[in-house]
Amino acid sequence: MYTLTDVRPSCWVSSQPPGGGGGTELWTANMKRGVDVCAECQSTAMRRKLGGRCQGQGVRNRETHWMAFGVPGCHGAWVMKTRHERCQCSGRHSVNLILV
Repeated sequence: MYTLTDVRPSCWVSSQPPGGGGGTELWTANMKRGVDVCAECQSTAMRRKLGGRCQGQGVRNRETHWMAFGVPGCHGAWVMKTRHERCQCSGRHSVNLILV
């Protein structure tokens, strides 16, 4: 579990399809400062050189940086609040992520 401490405005900008028309909401639209997010580190993403952790996993109670995959310019900072072995994110959180 992480708390977002900084989120760039580019995370909330709707993408415009070619030729205009209505935008589509990005998956990052709910990522705002102060929001708690669940980030899951799956076994295929774990890095041996990081001691079996995922890159970007961070350190408990210390602000570290994150970057959203596939959303140009979407990045920020967060603080890991709790760490659980073998946890899975569920629908009870407004934002669920997978670390890669």
